[in-house]
Amino acid sequence: MLENWAWKPSTLQMMSGRHDAPAERLPLDLARKLEASKIAHAGLTNTRQVFLATLDQRLHSLPAIPPPEGLLAEIAAAAAAKDAASGTAAATSSAEAAAAAAALAKRAAAAVAEVDIEGVLRRLHDEVLGIPWTRGTNFAASFGHLAGGYDAAYYGAYQGTQIARSQLGGPCLRASAHARVCCGACRGSVCGARR
Repeated sequence: MLENWAWKPSTLQMMSGRHDAPAERLPLDLARKLEASKIAHAGLTNTRQVFLATLDQRLHSLPAIPPPEGLLAEIAAAAAAKDAASGTAAATSSAEAAAAAAALAKRAAAAVAEVDIEGVLRRLHDEVLGIPWTRGTNFAASFGHLAGGYDAAYYGAYQGTQIARSQLGGPCLRASAHARVCCGACRGSVCGARR
Protein backbone atom coordinates (compact mmCIF):
# COMPACT_ATOMS: atom_id res chain seq x y z
CA MET A 1 0.00 0.00 0.00
CA LEU A 2 2.94 2.31 0.45
CA GLU A 3 3.59 2.00 -3.26
CA ASN A 4 1.40 5.06 -3.84
CA TRP A 5 3.47 7.06 -1.38
CA ALA A 6 6.69 5.99 -3.09
CA TRP A 7 5.48 7.35 -6.45
CA LYS A 8 4.77 10.87 -5.14
CA PRO A 9 7.16 13.44 -6.64
CA SER A 10 8.06 14.76 -3.16
CA THR A 11 8.94 11.21 -2.04
CA LEU A 12 10.94 10.50 -5.19
CA GLN A 13 12.88 13.71 -4.62
CA MET A 14 13.43 12.90 -0.95
CA MET A 15 14.81 9.42 -1.80
CA SER A 16 16.89 10.54 -4.76
CA GLY A 17 20.50 11.56 -4.68
CA ARG A 18 23.70 9.93 -5.78
CA HIS A 19 26.33 8.38 -3.60
CA ASP A 20 28.85 10.98 -4.78
CA ALA A 21 26.38 13.91 -4.64
CA PRO A 22 23.73 13.19 -1.99
CA ALA A 23 22.37 16.74 -2.10
CA GLU A 24 21.60 16.45 -5.81
CA ARG A 25 17.92 15.60 -6.17
CA LEU A 26 15.76 14.26 -8.96
CA PRO A 27 14.36 17.20 -10.93
CA LEU A 28 10.68 17.85 -10.15
CA ASP A 29 9.59 17.56 -13.79
CA LEU A 30 11.19 14.10 -14.05
CA ALA A 31 9.62 13.02 -10.75
CA ARG A 32 6.21 14.08 -12.11
CA LYS A 33 6.82 12.11 -15.32
CA LEU A 34 7.73 9.04 -13.26
CA GLU A 35 4.52 9.39 -11.25
CA ALA A 36 2.49 9.64 -14.46
CA SER A 37 4.21 6.54 -15.89
CA LYS A 38 3.17 4.24 -13.04
CA ILE A 39 -0.07 3.37 -14.85
CA ALA A 40 1.62 2.78 -18.21
CA HIS A 41 0.85 -0.95 -18.19
CA ALA A 42 -2.30 -0.96 -16.05
CA GLY A 43 -4.50 -2.09 -18.94
CA LEU A 44 -2.22 -4.99 -19.82
CA THR A 45 -1.89 -5.99 -16.16
CA ASN A 46 -5.65 -6.02 -15.65
CA THR A 47 -6.23 -7.87 -18.92
CA ARG A 48 -3.73 -10.49 -17.81
CA GLN A 49 -5.72 -11.00 -14.59
CA VAL A 50 -8.87 -11.49 -16.67
CA PHE A 51 -6.95 -14.02 -18.79
CA LEU A 52 -5.77 -15.94 -15.71
CA ALA A 53 -9.23 -15.98 -14.15
CA THR A 54 -10.86 -17.06 -17.41
CA LEU A 55 -8.28 -19.81 -17.97
CA ASP A 56 -8.87 -21.11 -14.45
CA GLN A 57 -12.65 -21.06 -14.92
CA ARG A 58 -12.55 -22.68 -18.35
CA LEU A 59 -10.30 -25.53 -17.23
CA HIS A 60 -12.25 -26.15 -14.04
CA SER A 61 -15.52 -26.10 -16.00
CA LEU A 62 -14.49 -28.97 -18.27
CA PRO A 63 -16.31 -32.25 -17.71
CA ALA A 64 -14.55 -34.54 -15.26
CA ILE A 65 -12.60 -37.38 -16.84
CA PRO A 66 -12.52 -40.51 -14.68
CA PRO A 67 -9.03 -41.93 -14.15
CA PRO A 68 -8.16 -45.11 -16.03
CA GLU A 69 -9.36 -48.31 -14.37
CA GLY A 70 -7.23 -49.12 -11.32
CA LEU A 71 -4.98 -46.05 -11.59
CA LEU A 72 -5.82 -44.68 -8.15
CA ALA A 73 -5.11 -48.05 -6.52
CA GLU A 74 -1.78 -48.25 -8.38
CA ILE A 75 -0.84 -44.75 -7.24
CA ALA A 76 -1.57 -45.69 -3.62
CA ALA A 77 0.48 -48.87 -3.96
CA ALA A 78 3.38 -46.96 -5.55
CA ALA A 79 3.31 -44.40 -2.73
CA ALA A 80 3.40 -47.20 -0.15
CA ALA A 81 6.32 -48.84 -1.99
CA LYS A 82 8.18 -45.52 -2.09
CA ASP A 83 7.63 -45.03 1.65
CA ALA A 84 8.96 -48.53 2.31
CA ALA A 85 11.96 -47.95 0.05
CA SER A 86 12.84 -44.70 1.79
CA GLY A 87 13.61 -46.60 5.01
CA THR A 88 16.32 -49.25 5.16
CA ALA A 89 15.22 -51.15 2.04
CA ALA A 90 17.73 -52.03 -0.66
CA ALA A 91 18.45 -49.75 -3.61
CA THR A 92 16.71 -52.27 -5.87
CA SER A 93 13.38 -51.63 -4.12
CA SER A 94 13.87 -47.90 -4.59
CA ALA A 95 14.61 -48.36 -8.31
CA GLU A 96 11.54 -50.56 -8.70
CA ALA A 97 9.38 -47.96 -6.95
CA ALA A 98 10.78 -45.25 -9.24
CA ALA A 99 10.03 -47.35 -12.32
CA ALA A 100 6.48 -47.99 -11.09
CA ALA A 101 5.99 -44.27 -10.45
CA ALA A 102 7.23 -43.46 -13.97
CA ALA A 103 4.80 -45.97 -15.48
CA LEU A 104 1.95 -44.45 -13.47
CA ALA A 105 2.93 -40.97 -14.59
CA LYS A 106 2.69 -42.12 -18.23
CA ARG A 107 -0.79 -43.56 -17.65
CA ALA A 108 -1.93 -40.41 -15.87
CA ALA A 109 -0.51 -38.24 -18.67
CA ALA A 110 -2.42 -40.30 -21.22
CA ALA A 111 -5.64 -39.64 -19.29
CA VAL A 112 -4.94 -35.91 -19.07
CA ALA A 113 -4.12 -35.79 -22.80
CA GLU A 114 -7.85 -36.04 -23.44
CA VAL A 115 -8.16 -32.44 -22.18
CA ASP A 116 -7.26 -29.94 -24.90
CA ILE A 117 -5.44 -27.45 -22.67
CA GLU A 118 -3.49 -26.16 -25.65
CA GLY A 119 -6.76 -25.41 -27.45
CA VAL A 120 -8.13 -23.56 -24.43
CA LEU A 121 -4.95 -21.47 -24.23
CA ARG A 122 -4.98 -20.73 -27.94
CA ARG A 123 -8.62 -19.56 -27.87
CA LEU A 124 -8.12 -17.44 -24.73
CA HIS A 125 -5.08 -15.74 -26.17
CA ASP A 126 -7.25 -14.57 -29.06
CA GLU A 127 -10.40 -13.84 -27.02
CA VAL A 128 -8.92 -12.10 -23.99
CA LEU A 129 -5.36 -11.00 -24.65
CA GLY A 130 -5.52 -10.30 -28.36
CA ILE A 131 -2.00 -11.69 -28.55
CA PRO A 132 -1.37 -14.83 -30.61
CA TRP A 133 -0.54 -17.95 -28.63
CA THR A 134 3.08 -19.09 -29.04
CA ARG A 135 3.07 -22.54 -30.63
CA GLY A 136 4.90 -25.20 -28.62
CA THR A 137 4.38 -23.52 -25.25
CA ASN A 138 2.08 -24.50 -22.41
CA PHE A 139 1.68 -21.74 -19.84
CA ALA A 140 -0.85 -23.83 -17.90
CA ALA A 141 1.89 -26.32 -16.99
CA SER A 142 3.54 -23.71 -14.77
CA PHE A 143 0.43 -21.85 -13.58
CA GLY A 144 0.37 -22.94 -9.95
CA HIS A 145 -2.95 -21.25 -9.17
CA LEU A 146 -4.76 -23.97 -11.08
CA ALA A 147 -4.06 -26.57 -8.41
CA GLY A 148 -2.58 -24.57 -5.55
CA GLY A 149 -5.68 -23.74 -3.55
CA TYR A 150 -6.69 -20.54 -5.33
CA ASP A 151 -10.21 -20.29 -6.64
CA ALA A 152 -12.45 -17.80 -8.40
CA ALA A 153 -12.55 -15.52 -5.36
CA TYR A 154 -8.81 -14.86 -5.67
CA TYR A 155 -9.06 -12.93 -8.92
CA GLY A 156 -11.83 -10.65 -7.67
CA ALA A 157 -10.03 -10.14 -4.37
CA TYR A 158 -6.81 -9.28 -6.23
CA GLN A 159 -8.57 -6.60 -8.24
CA GLY A 160 -10.32 -5.37 -5.09
CA THR A 161 -7.01 -4.90 -3.28
CA GLN A 162 -5.69 -2.94 -6.23
CA ILE A 163 -8.66 -0.58 -5.98
CA ALA A 164 -8.38 -0.28 -2.19
CA ARG A 165 -4.66 0.37 -2.44
CA SER A 166 -5.20 3.12 -4.99
CA GLN A 167 -7.80 4.80 -2.76
CA LEU A 168 -6.07 4.31 0.57
CA GLY A 169 -4.95 7.56 2.01
CA GLY A 170 -5.93 9.57 -1.05
CA PRO A 171 -6.54 12.81 0.84
CA CYS A 172 -3.40 12.29 2.92
CA LEU A 173 -1.24 11.64 -0.11
CA ARG A 174 -2.64 14.69 -1.85
CA ALA A 175 -2.04 16.86 1.22
CA SER A 176 1.39 15.66 2.28
CA ALA A 177 2.66 12.11 2.15
CA HIS A 178 5.17 12.93 4.85
CA ALA A 179 2.88 14.50 7.45
CA ARG A 180 2.73 12.36 10.60
CA VAL A 181 -0.71 13.66 11.55
CA CYS A 182 -2.15 12.81 8.16
CA CYS A 183 -0.53 9.36 8.06
CA GLY A 184 -1.90 8.67 11.53
CA ALA A 185 -5.39 9.63 10.38
CA CYS A 186 -5.08 7.28 7.40
CA ARG A 187 -3.87 4.48 9.67
CA GLY A 188 -6.85 5.11 11.92
CA SER A 189 -9.27 4.86 8.99
CA VAL A 190 -7.79 1.51 7.95
CA CYS A 191 -6.99 -0.09 11.32
CA GLY A 192 -9.67 1.64 13.39
CA ALA A 193 -9.03 4.34 15.95
CA ARG A 194 -7.04 2.94 18.86
CA ARG A 195 -5.76 5.38 21.40
